[in-house]
Amino acid sequence: MATSTFKILVSILLILLVTTVSFVPALFNGWTTWDDDVYVVDNPSVQQISAESLERVFTTPVNGSYLPLSMISYMIDYQIGGFDPKVFHATNVLFHILNSCLMFFLMYQLTGSVLASLVGGLLFGIHPMRVESVAWISARKDVLSMFFFLLSSISYLRYIRVKKQSWLTAAFILFVCAILSKIIVLTFPLILLLYDFLKKRKVDPGIVMEKIPFALVAAAFSVIGLIGQQSVDAVKRSASILENGIVSLHGIIFYIEKFFLPIKLSHLYPYPSDLPLQFIVYAFIAIVALIALWKYRRNQILLFGILFFIVSLLPVLQFVRFSQIFAADRFTYFAYIGLFYIAGMYSAKAWDSGKRRMVITFLIIITAACSYLTWERCEVWKDSNTLWKDMLSKYPEAISENSVRKGQYLFPIQPVQQTCDKRERMRWTSGNKQIDRVISNELAV
Repeated sequence: MATSTFKILVSILLILLVTTVSFVPALFNGWTTWDDDVYVVDNPSVQQISAESLERVFTTPVNGSYLPLSMISYMIDYQIGGFDPKVFHATNVLFHILNSCLMFFLMYQLTGSVLASLVGGLLFGIHPMRVESVAWISARKDVLSMFFFLLSSISYLRYIRVKKQSWLTAAFILFVCAILSKIIVLTFPLILLLYDFLKKRKVDPGIVMEKIPFALVAAAFSVIGLIGQQSVDAVKRSASILENGIVSLHGIIFYIEKFFLPIKLSHLYPYPSDLPLQFIVYAFIAIVALIALWKYRRNQILLFGILFFIVSLLPVLQFVRFSQIFAADRFTYFAYIGLFYIAGMYSAKAWDSGKRRMVITFLIIITAACSYLTWERCEVWKDSNTLWKDMLSKYPEAISENSVRKGQYLFPIQPVQQTCDKRERMRWTSGNKQIDRVISNELAV
């Protein structure tokens, strides 16, 4: 028992240390024009804590999103440091570090293996696809919602183990807090069924009934979310149901690809005007992979992990197109838990089979590579200049002279706020003379 506790403490300390070091650059980043102005800088609701402001955040969506608890967290940050971005970034990083530790405990509840939990918690903490959710102030909703999601999951698994109603009640309350932070967790009732499957609970009326309160809340917030997105014209019409299906299936393989090869990351992946061949090929691969998963469904590790991954992605797979992008790094903040579970379990199985040197080498290489890429990606989020230049270097087709003149640009061309206190302004430049000329002319009109 003492040995197990020691291993757990060492694992937690390692996760804390490596995750903190990897995200150090984020602590010194500033504001961006990628929604930071909408959620914080130009939002009077977060500049005071009063009955009026609290009523506003609980009754009025922000930019089409209903996330009152996230807005309250901004209020607290503002009371601490005003518009100092370091305070807001520090809060994001803090929640992510806590989430990485909670991920360890969730994995331990699911697997009972310290090594599997260490691998899962470590990958959760330092994978480069985490950066957007942590280094972007406007992604507070991701880290805060995940905090409550993980606590709710741990409480539910505790309920399964000890059969005390108080743990189920705690899981429900924490789920409500999670969905009040970001609606993306609305598939949580399905995740609960996956937990039941992993723990080999027999399906009976009682198990179904205990999910009903979760399902009712999820259904209500689904409607709230759709209404909010429609209010800002975020729900787009696509060419056909077939196109939606191809984009959705492509998304599954795209995110798996980024899990193994997190390069050419961007804060914006522009939705193509015409579906390229890659989308069709990836959709075909996804269908083949799903058929293979069904064939090998007795492999509980793969089945649970992949289903967790897909179920968590359902709200953002573009079955209904809701934005000008086909993917986003932040959409994996929840979904990758399933893939981290698979990585952790197979690492533990390899260790138990005597391949310890291989596992240690794997952990060292992956930790070093992910930490380096995460540090590097955090620096991209330093300010608007670095952010947009990075995107245009990878997706130059996102802007053209014709699209700018039609007002169809995918990024803000209005002057960028340089400092919040003095309200000084500076003009953003892309580094591309042709694009800058078009933007300059557009702003002069």
